[in-house]
Amino acid sequence: MNLGRNEPCWCGSGKKYKKCHYATDQKYFNAKIASASCSTSG
Repeated sequence: MNLGRNEPCWCGSGKKYKKCHYATDQKYFNAKIASASCSTSG
């Protein structure tokens, strides 16, 4: 699922995604991608 930044947040708060969970989700997915690339490069 690809959520646009200006769409309502997936958590149901009524806020826009970019003002609610965008930063948290970016950190989570960037860390997940980084750990996946580290485990496959060895």
